[in-house]
Amino acid sequence: MKSKNKNIPFASAENLLNPLLACHALIQDALHRCKESQVATRITVTLTKFAMTDRDDHVCRISVADTGCGVSRDMFGDFFPYKARGITAEFESTNVIWDGVLYITTTCLDEQIIRNYEIKIGVHDFKHKIVQSNEQSKHTSFRGTEISILLEGNPINLQKYVQDLCEKMTILNLQDVFVEFCEETLNPHDKRQTNCLSLCDGGRKVDEFSSTLDLMCLGLEDYTFKYIYKSIRRSGHLNELMRDIRFGKAETISQAGSNKREWTLQACLILIVKEIQGKEMMNSEAERPLQTQITFFDNHYLHSQIPKSALRALSRVDWSKIGLRIKKRSIQFCNQAPSGVIVWDQYPKDIERLDLVLHRVGRSSSQTLYRGEYTVTKKTIEAALNDLKYNCPQILSTPHESRVQTSIPDLAACISGIIKSSEKEDFKEDCASILNLPSGELGDMRQAIEAKLLAAFNRQIHPSQTEKASSILKFEDIQNLLDHTPEMGGDDFNSECSKVWNYL
Repeated sequence: MKSKNKNIPFASAENLLNPLLACHALIQDALHRCKESQVATRITVTLTKFAMTDRDDHVCRISVADTGCGVSRDMFGDFFPYKARGITAEFESTNVIWDGVLYITTTCLDEQIIRNYEIKIGVHDFKHKIVQSNEQSKHTSFRGTEISILLEGNPINLQKYVQDLCEKMTILNLQDVFVEFCEETLNPHDKRQTNCLSLCDGGRKVDEFSSTLDLMCLGLEDYTFKYIYKSIRRSGHLNELMRDIRFGKAETISQAGSNKREWTLQACLILIVKEIQGKEMMNSEAERPLQTQITFFDNHYLHSQIPKSALRALSRVDWSKIGLRIKKRSIQFCNQAPSGVIVWDQYPKDIERLDLVLHRVGRSSSQTLYRGEYTVTKKTIEAALNDLKYNCPQILSTPHESRVQTSIPDLAACISGIIKSSEKEDFKEDCASILNLPSGELGDMRQAIEAKLLAAFNRQIHPSQTEKASSILKFEDIQNLLDHTPEMGGDDFNSECSKVWNYL
């Protein structure tokens, strides 16, 4: 009988020869099997250290177990048909050696046995040899797969990398997928010490109308406070370490290729506002330049290498509209991880943290790059910036905008004084009518004028509420929106005031 799960991707042999990429691919395949199951599933990643000597070198084992659909017999004849999605980054030495052997235990739901395999990957020709070991009978109905590899060397870099992969799965807010990372130590006397961390608890429960973009923003919030700030969740709410957070998000639908296949790019920015109540910041390295971590996901899988189109777009985005200036040659990949980092040369003083997540849906990293992908990426990030600026205008202002904002109260006082000093009662009443003030009540005129000026100024530099309300835009629409968003002009304050006054 043919397997219904024939399309499940496995990592390519050439990628598996690198221990880091092997772990990336195995966890990704486990995630795919769990998502295919369409029921609550669990992934357990275990690092077992065999403390055989007092030297720094170790023998260790990485195993990835999942309760998703098993690997059928049919699939072992063509075990490596696909490349691991997006796993193409270059990594530094991991100080571990892997001999290219995988140990696999698997069973499907309708089987009465548990099958065991050993797969040897060729170092030079990437061909693989499959050997099936003894089968075991099972007496209850279950399914799942466990794949293990043995390594020699100090696994500290490998451990950090694998744990980071599992932690970042929180960002996708995958519903009904539970992930845990376990660290085991087995000494020569067969005493086992195990420490398990629940890294992904099945996704935050939300209403059925929430979009995948909203889910990703919630997942990014959970990741930020759980793993960056080491906060914990109690009774469904983050504890007292919660910070003032703001989001900027955008989603662009576009088409690619000759068949015009539709695909989507999602962008979510999270901004953490510095505390202003005299409390110490949790970041002990607060004096360091602000850095933005960039995480890229492809089709709901593990985070992967940032595409060249996205790197180019990041360098061309107009960050100055929120008071940021990128440092020269500062977009770089993190060591031992596919994530990227932007170092800022200039940034608003009230920002404690600013991170960006990009999620491409409907296009695989193996597909041919097309010219419009750079444009879509750039416009989507800029739309998310507009949304973020709309949500925190007092923080994300350029120096020029800040000067105009601080001058608005003085301008309002001047205009109010001119109106009140007029001897024409009709003129005063007309002004009161424009400001929606009761006839004859001019005492609150300065405050009313200030509110009008501030609202007009915000309309000029931020998208309108109508534009902001639509989080899903066709590429042509979002391009038109951004091309016609008014920008602040020169430094002439009087000309800017005249523009603002015209809104009244």
